[in-house]
Amino acid sequence: MLTHRGDDVDLLHGVEVPDPYRWLEDGDAIEVRDWVGGQNLRTRELLDARSGRARWHERLVALMSLPVVQAVEARRDLLVLLEREAGAQQASLVVRPVDPGGASRTLVDPGADVDDGAAAIDWYATSDDGALVAFGVSEGGTENSELRVVRTADGSQLDECIPNCRASSVAWEPDGSGFFYTRYPEGDQYHRTVRHHTLGDDPAGDPVVWAQHPTPETWPTVSISPDGQTLLVQSSVGWGRTDVQVFDRRSSTWRDVIADTAAMSSFSFADDETLVGTTTFGAPRGRVVRVDLAADGVTAAAWTELVAERDVVVGGVRPEADGLVLSISSAGVDRLERRRADGSDPVWVDGVGVSSVVQLSSDRSNDRTYALVTGFDQPAAVWLVGSDEVERVHPAAALGEVPDLTVSRVEYPSADGTEVGLFLIHRADLEPSPDTPTILNGYGGFALTESPIWSASIAGWCESGGLYAIAGLRGGFEHGDEWHRAGRRENKQNVFDAFHAAADWLVETGRTSRRRLAI
Repeated sequence: MLTHRGDDVDLLHGVEVPDPYRWLEDGDAIEVRDWVGGQNLRTRELLDARSGRARWHERLVALMSLPVVQAVEARRDLLVLLEREAGAQQASLVVRPVDPGGASRTLVDPGADVDDGAAAIDWYATSDDGALVAFGVSEGGTENSELRVVRTADGSQLDECIPNCRASSVAWEPDGSGFFYTRYPEGDQYHRTVRHHTLGDDPAGDPVVWAQHPTPETWPTVSISPDGQTLLVQSSVGWGRTDVQVFDRRSSTWRDVIADTAAMSSFSFADDETLVGTTTFGAPRGRVVRVDLAADGVTAAAWTELVAERDVVVGGVRPEADGLVLSISSAGVDRLERRRADGSDPVWVDGVGVSSVVQLSSDRSNDRTYALVTGFDQPAAVWLVGSDEVERVHPAAALGEVPDLTVSRVEYPSADGTEVGLFLIHRADLEPSPDTPTILNGYGGFALTESPIWSASIAGWCESGGLYAIAGLRGGFEHGDEWHRAGRRENKQNVFDAFHAAADWLVETGRTSRRRLAI
């Protein structure tokens, strides 16, 4: 099916730039609908004609249907999970008792009342006592969530329904009477604003608490101290800056913890008067600091350094009553570390393998910390972080259902000699050779780290005898902020050079050949 070329031309800075396919941008035009229909028909014909497609489809569906946990929050004697059970179309909101043997309860199944399975839970936030959960639900992939509230005791929902809460951040009042939350103005995809809602009130009247936008795209998140007297607002301004402010509700005063500074920071409350968090301020790979909110000063000069910058990247930190749990990344591979509350006596926590720690969640009442862990060879699951090792909590390992894979990480030289990391995934009994079909992937931008994650398509490809390679290109965050900046703006060519070099290296080392390599 031929695609006709239009005559659109733009004059940009004195240069004529043709745009022959601009007519395809009008998705509602009859000619575009006809073109899409024809392309889909041709694609269907080609796919259905392949002899091995039915087998591929069956195996990929089986791998995609394995149970997976998408998020976890620990609250007293409960784990509140967003999990997709085996064979389910969408993830449900589920509560499970911390102690084994208790029965789980499904609080919200977004597909229960729809025919097309297109409703999804986008996010959730549990009250401190575990009694209530605010969650966002949207349809058709819009992610323009409606905020609703459900009781964990019986799954009954309150009357709350608040629109325009895409990826909302929620900070519950300690007594569960209401919450601070982020919401977009009606008809505006920008200017995400912090408001306060009291349960039972009309959300149209929810007062604005924070609207200090350095840019329209600024992305605030909220959390609150255990006593409810201090609000923490952390605002992402672009991809390399986080402004952090605290609001004292007793005196109605704001204070800057860090602002107008090219550094990424993330804090949480260790207690009513203390923040603990990570920052790249003065440390491109990150360090752990403590902020005393009772002191006269809370800006960087007054911070106490708990863990200095090292040759690894600090991914996150969760304070416990007597210590800290850290997620540490070395070139995209995560590990867990325990320390005392003052940052001393580091102990590695073993057992997570070549993996990614997606999330850490802890509860002040029982001092347990849980990690959400995933890898190329394991769907995401919840693990309890012990003193020196982890224990798998849920779901049980899918033994025999996940292919036996070998995951390794090597380094290769880019065009300028910089060593770049490369993940290699293949079936455990396979030795890659020039005849091995190979897919090379990579992404260098927005400070995103290429880390081990579960992918049914990667697992299926490798199970069938393929090699999958993923390059940790500059522009990501594999080695901290300096690595990020080395692949952006005037340094962007480094990203493409390194990807090209990865392809050459795979061929030169005999792991595949050019005719067997796809990117």
